[in-house]
Amino acid sequence: MATVTVSKVNGKISGSDLELIRQLSLPDKIIAQNLETTPGVINMRVSRVITKLGVENRTAAVVKALRLGLIKIDQIVFRSFDGRTNSH
Repeated sequence: MATVTVSKVNGKISGSDLELIRQLSLPDKIIAQNLETTPGVINMRVSRVITKLGVENRTAAVVKALRLGLIKIDQIVFRSFDGRTNSH
């Protein structure tokens, strides 16, 4: 997968990082199911992405990725109140 290096990012953001960032509005358990891994692995990856982006939390990671043009708003996966996701 391709990586992106942005001057305002503390490391390279890989394609798998971007896929994770797009799903950060979901619980780790759901992200783990979507990415076929465990919630523990997701938790670890989320921490790494937050560090790479130099932010404090998941929401800030998504906002920064949007502002840097790493992802687009229509790529973010949201969960509706009935539990369904809008994955594309």
